Amino acid sequence: MDYGQAEYFTGIRMCAAMLFFFTVSTNAQTRFIYGIHDFEPRPDEFTSRLEAADVRGVVTATEAVGHNPTDTSGKDYRSVSSRGHTVISRLNNGYFPLGTIPVRTEWNNFAARCASFASASQGCTLWVIGNETNLSGEWPAEPNGYRKYISPEDYADCFRRVYNSIKAVCPTHLVIPQALAPFAGPYGSGSDHDAMPIDHVTYMRRMLEAIQASGGVDGIALHIPSRGYSRAEVFSTQKVNGNYWSFFCYKDWIERGIPQKLWSLPVYATESNGYYFWKGGHPEAPARTYEPGWVKMVLLEIDRWNHNEALVDGKPIVRSLNFYRWCSDCDGWNIDGTPQESQILADLDEAAAYKLEWPDRMPPGRVPFTVDIEMRPPPLQKEEAPYLGVWRSWVFNIAGTNAVSVTFELSGAAANGSDDDDARLLVDSDDPAVGTTWNTTASLDGSRDQGATATAAFTRSLSPGQHVLRLQIDGTPFIQRIRVFSAMPPADRFVRGDANSDAVVDLSDAVATLFHLFADRALDCLDAADSDDSGVINVTDVLSLLGYLFKDGPPPAAPAGCDRDATSDDLDPCAKDRCP
Repeated sequence: MDYGQAEYFTGIRMCAAMLFFFTVSTNAQTRFIYGIHDFEPRPDEFTSRLEAADVRGVVTATEAVGHNPTDTSGKDYRSVSSRGHTVISRLNNGYFPLGTIPVRTEWNNFAARCASFASASQGCTLWVIGNETNLSGEWPAEPNGYRKYISPEDYADCFRRVYNSIKAVCPTHLVIPQALAPFAGPYGSGSDHDAMPIDHVTYMRRMLEAIQASGGVDGIALHIPSRGYSRAEVFSTQKVNGNYWSFFCYKDWIERGIPQKLWSLPVYATESNGYYFWKGGHPEAPARTYEPGWVKMVLLEIDRWNHNEALVDGKPIVRSLNFYRWCSDCDGWNIDGTPQESQILADLDEAAAYKLEWPDRMPPGRVPFTVDIEMRPPPLQKEEAPYLGVWRSWVFNIAGTNAVSVTFELSGAAANGSDDDDARLLVDSDDPAVGTTWNTTASLDGSRDQGATATAAFTRSLSPGQHVLRLQIDGTPFIQRIRVFSAMPPADRFVRGDANSDAVVDLSDAVATLFHLFADRALDCLDAADSDDSGVINVTDVLSLLGYLFKDGPPPAAPAGCDRDATSDDLDPCAKDRCP
């Protein structure tokens, strides 16, 4: 590398470092998905468990800020954020019967108050505006005590005013629409309130479409309960009126409630529980209480979603799952002070040990590629529907126009003598419920490998285009690495620079490349004509070859002798073997 190149790359690194510092200093968020609802009283017992596991979480704060435009007070959240946790503050006009947003005539004043609160606050840059206006209890009461319906479009109008006001004074902050109440609506009018004519998913979609039509939006807030605390209720596929009736309501929110144009936005589940009180005594099911493992189960389900459907299908990534709630004297859903608290925190400890992070959305990989597994998978079971132990998925592309033989190699170790610490790779339409490839060379097997580090591989012929690789596990094997590479046939061997296939690199090869570029003359080995191995045939290849032949320039890229291409590109493989 010459001095100019070194200076160039040093400049790039400095710019990247400055951008990273700016991002972290203005709007840093934890990458871990653990969360708790309530900033006051401080959930120190919960957050300290995360810190002991060297992870951090997201804390939902809820504030009644009113709509007095002359009130310029704020809040200091640094007692939590200074320890590395992210604070999401929900700004309400008030609580029942004041309304989570005020009556229409006060929306501008509410927007001004939210902006002054955000500007005066410290330790928070994420603001959720209002809460669950698909519930009549969140609508503001008129002077006569009657509560009028707030339509999705009404809320969107109020949100836009608040959004614009906060952005005017805190342009780097994120302003997020309210989360809605799952399973709510339609329902009729009461003596003191209007009817709510639409279901919760329709309300969300109309609300977000109206917000999107009027300007910017920075994220999505969700509330995700299950109907109880058992595994069956977390993974229940029961539907009522076409909508999921338990924890899978998050799929309704994400897949049908969020317009596809907003799928790139971050999603925060600011409330999550088993719907009934953790401690029991809920009016609908007094005997139902927290069951061991629920906290771990729902966190692993969100982690599984993030690394599978979200990455493969481009659907929204969930950045936090905040359990509702910590506060012991706010309502019946408190965790703090319940007989189940120690079990809940023990389950949190186990889940925190997995260090569950939300992933970055990356473009599809290209063969060859390597995946290093830097964490031990949590215990998953290949027999348990609906996911059958599928833990991680990766999207990758096959370049060119011809089918390619691709080898998939898995390395790792299972527990010594264990028959249920296994792992295998699946490609595209492979069915995880079909176990015929377990205990073969396509998988790692605890009973066969006896705890030793082992490698398993298989080869498939794949057509050009996009494919999906999945890692399925059973138990908790140590997976170390996945390698994906082309198993190129001998016909792919060539000499770089030998564009005309006469086994000699000379001026005629430069001429053949020019004819290909400007006279549309076919070449039977484009890789050979790609002298600089850029992945594109252009005049630069001709110039670099001429420089090598006549000006003592660098030789063409590898392979110099007859061999296969070690790099991946979009050029078709050679039509025949170029070697004697």
